[in-house]
Amino acid sequence: MGHEDGLSRLFPPSVVKALMTDLLNAGSQESVPDQVMERRVEINDLLRLRLLQTVVTFKSERRQWTGRRLKRAKPRRWQMKNESKTPG
Repeated sequence: MGHEDGLSRLFPPSVVKALMTDLLNAGSQESVPDQVMERRVEINDLLRLRLLQTVVTFKSERRQWTGRRLKRAKPRRWQMKNESKTPG
């Protein structure tokens, strides 16, 4: 049950509910709990993988963005120095 708590922290309740109802339906139709458990592990693995991918992409995007921002900020600082020099 610990996995479900983790899921609800990371995904909207509707997604978690959908996943859980799918699992419950699969269990009632086939009445093979082992398959349901396998499917649950599979889903958890897929979600974990997807999360890792999102975190990695977010980190790389953020690094690029801050890099661009730093590059952009330097000329501004230089301009400001020039502006303060000209009136004086």
